[in-house]
Amino acid sequence: MDLEKFRLTGDPPADAVVEVIQRDMPELWASDKWKNFTHNNQKPDDTWPKELISFINQNEVLPEDSLPNRLKHTQEFFSKHQPLILLCLGLYSLPYCYAAANGAKVLYHSKRLRESPGKRLIETASFVLDVSEPGAFDTKGKGFRSILKVRLMHALTRYYIKNQAFWQSDWGLPINQEDMAGTNLAFSLIVLRGLRKLGVDVKGAESKDFLQYWNLIGHLLGIENELVKDNVKQALSLEKQIAKRHFTRSVEGVELAAALRKHIEVEMRNSAIHLPVSALMAYLLGSEISKMLDIETSSFNKVVAKSFVSLSKIQQLIGRDFQWQRQEIDRVNL
Repeated sequence: MDLEKFRLTGDPPADAVVEVIQRDMPELWASDKWKNFTHNNQKPDDTWPKELISFINQNEVLPEDSLPNRLKHTQEFFSKHQPLILLCLGLYSLPYCYAAANGAKVLYHSKRLRESPGKRLIETASFVLDVSEPGAFDTKGKGFRSILKVRLMHALTRYYIKNQAFWQSDWGLPINQEDMAGTNLAFSLIVLRGLRKLGVDVKGAESKDFLQYWNLIGHLLGIENELVKDNVKQALSLEKQIAKRHFTRSVEGVELAAALRKHIEVEMRNSAIHLPVSALMAYLLGSEISKMLDIETSSFNKVVAKSFVSLSKIQQLIGRDFQWQRQEIDRVNL
């Protein structure tokens, strides 16, 4: 597959809507009506631009091949493994994305991840919960609305960054199709890989359903069909291709990983949760990506991390939860 063409492509429908909002109603983003537009059964405000209302109505329907039982099974799988899935997202998926040098530049220059890593983590966790928990796409769920807001946030970021003086054309378009596909794989394929590293026996059917569930989310986020893979083998091939093209050491990736790591470590020191953050990141990411991101750890913490992984594997056998898994998760409206 020729991925280069996808680096020059954003999300034309969403980009067109953002152009209209920025021209006619830029104050929308900070309004209470937009901030509180959070549940699937809420209707768009009739004062909003007609292009936005049309965009919302067109993108709140599941594809015809979205089988209710498959969605339900994946939502149950998420609920069962939620603590470990969120752990993988924070210690594996996000730093994994930072290894893609050009994609990391967008995250770096938007400043949100460097200056407010805690807020970004909460937003990410909230998004994942909104789209994954049981009933996410029912009338009382939040799935459609959270996906809508993330999709338009991506378009708004492209709107601001693509014409900035620092942005170089050879980096591609900010938040382009290839980068969006890579991020979707980080939240699906990489999470599955992380779960297995932590001892979860993911069945073949569970793996396929989980991947296709995130394919659905990717579709609703505006990722082109050619970049949405139907099975694990195809997803692995795309992941390897993207990594080969873009994974390398960068100042931006190193700083983003350091900010994320520092925040999680501080949060754990202030709570009942005490995990060796750097050691677990290094274990999940592997030595090659860890070196790219300057993730180092002491011999002692490596032993602690191995002990945690061993306990996690035992947990899967006996089906019991640890204290750290019982922590309440903060949620925010996107």
